[in-house]
Amino acid sequence: MVNGHDFTENNEFDGFITKEKNHAFAIKTADCIPLIIWDESKELLCGLHCGWKGLQQGIIGKILEENNHQSLTKAYIGPHICKDYFEVRQDLIDEFMQSGNDIRPYLAQRSNKIFMNLRQLCVDELHEYGIEIYTKYSPCSYTENDHFFSWRRDPGNPLRNLTIAWL
Repeated sequence: MVNGHDFTENNEFDGFITKEKNHAFAIKTADCIPLIIWDESKELLCGLHCGWKGLQQGIIGKILEENNHQSLTKAYIGPHICKDYFEVRQDLIDEFMQSGNDIRPYLAQRSNKIFMNLRQLCVDELHEYGIEIYTKYSPCSYTENDHFFSWRRDPGNPLRNLTIAWL
């Protein structure tokens, strides 16, 4: 996580939080969820790169707890891999379970494969904090190949999607 005023071109981070006006910030993703959270008065803006690892480590809860979650009340969930294409292995499931995250409600089994619903995991966590989500639907980065890049669809492709937000 980086504060907007601490950003430099070579920073690597999974999110930003800023009060800076008239500066655009971006989250780069391929299949992970770009999550933008802001406050009612548009004085505080947060952007998170929510992949399975960040979600497993509680990235949403951490940023909300550290930054007075009562003020952050609105969220946008951008394009990401949808539940029908995010195949996971048992080791990923085990990592979640060992960290105290019961992800069984977000798993579905088809054709001897297990798939995970990252969006619903984010939605449920945001709702725990009373955050209103403005996106009822998010495009699938995996299936909409004319519009979005997908690491799982095109392994090795270095191109990424940008979700841009500003106050």
